[in-house]
Order: sequence, then structure tokens, then C-alpha cells
Amino acid sequence: MFDGLMNNLCSLWVEAETQSTGGEVSKTWTLVASGIRCRLDMKRGMEVNTGGGRMVKASHILYMRWRTMDERKHRVKIGNDNYNILLVSSGGGTKNHLEILLERIH
Repeated sequence: MFDGLMNNLCSLWVEAETQSTGGEVSKTWTLVASGIRCRLDMKRGMEVNTGGGRMVKASHILYMRWRTMDERKHRVKIGNDNYNILLVSSGGGTKNHLEILLERIH
């Protein structure tokens, strides 16, 4: 039943640092997984503390089958849209699926 509700495909990206020959460090994003079945819904008005006293309003919630991920290092892409991961929680406290609060990157 759960898989029947997944109406999108998304990809998961991880942040990586590269260093130039001159010693400059830059951040890039590397594809970790693609073709992940997921469901994206709007989420308005929920503020999430992302650490350091920074409060961010979640714009969307994403559902997918359970997998290991780190909200501090991962990003989600659906179509041409990129999303920062604000909070990852295990749906219902089980390792069945994830509920992920997102902030759309403009």
C-alpha cells in the first residue's frame, strides 16, 4: 500500500569538498542514489531549528522508504528542484519509511 502512494522519483546528493591546486576549498554535490520512489507534499508554517539558533520554515515534506541519511550532509532533487533536508524522522518510529522536512532552494 505504501509504495502505491509514491508518485515521484527523487535523487539523493551528498555534500563533498574539493580543493584546488591553489588550496581553495569549494563545496560540490555528488549523486548518491537516483530513481528513489517518493512522495512530495506541501508543508507550510512549521519552523525547524537547524542548529546554531537558526529557525527555518519547512516548505515541503517528503516520504520515502527507510534508508540511512544525514540531514546535515544530504540534499534531495526532484525534477529540476533542489531541497535542503531540515529534519529526518522515522515514520511511526519504525524503519519502514522516512518523513523528511525540506526547504526548497530558490
